Amino acid sequence: MSSFDKIKPNGQGEIRNFEYVELLEVAVAVGCSNNCVRYCPQEVLLKAWKNREKIMSLETFKRLLSSVPKSVYLDFAGLTEPFDNPAFLDMAEYASKNGFRYGVKTSLSTATVEGVKRLASLHPTCVFLHLPDGLNFVAPQTEQYHEALIAGLKYLRNTQLSLMNDLFETNNRETTARSQVKTSSGAGWCYRRENPQMVVFPDGTVTICCIDMGLKHVVGNLLTESYSVLRGRFVSKKSYALCASCSYNVAAWRFHLRKIMQKPRLFLGHQLPLWKDTV
Repeated sequence: MSSFDKIKPNGQGEIRNFEYVELLEVAVAVGCSNNCVRYCPQEVLLKAWKNREKIMSLETFKRLLSSVPKSVYLDFAGLTEPFDNPAFLDMAEYASKNGFRYGVKTSLSTATVEGVKRLASLHPTCVFLHLPDGLNFVAPQTEQYHEALIAGLKYLRNTQLSLMNDLFETNNRETTARSQVKTSSGAGWCYRRENPQMVVFPDGTVTICCIDMGLKHVVGNLLTESYSVLRGRFVSKKSYALCASCSYNVAAWRFHLRKIMQKPRLFLGHQLPLWKDTV
């Protein structure tokens, strides 16, 4: 049983804590139409990517999934806006029909009402809807966007809202990717060491996680190697240079204590709603 299967779904499959889920981020494109550059250093990724293929094809997506276990949660995020790829909804439908659980991170900035309705009909496990905040993500002032956003709020189930406002808590990806971190987090542990959350790009390139926007730690290519090989390669290495400046890298004792505390939290999270329904 994988770590994913140990977590009981809530409602129609919402995951309560993604730290304990093994997932594969799917970057269906390189480059993003959104403008969240303060927290998302797209320039670092584009510089590292150079002249390679920037749009993932549906056929490539199908080949990528050929060795990925169904227990691995697919996350259409990968540092881009999924709707920037015209084949994104076809990919989501293929994943759904082939037994994968998946989520989507989107602002709907390039979506249409028809696209939103189709996504809703495919029943994604979770949708992180990135809303405009007036500063770090300025939404397009178009009728298409306004209609798509209203449709998203109306039709998409299991939606979590995200805003980069003054209450937003950054994971410091922007400073880590831009090599602006002043102090080292030292020797520690990251939850992704137990539950890998690698990113696959349009040409099959796989990197250790979404923090590695400079592609400094590529573990292989999913078009030429199996998922199990890449996963094993990632977890077998004890440390990565990128981890020394990442906020997810914490003292080992703190990591394991949090892991222990998570079990009663998950239990209570499922029991309390039942209690509320009966009083």
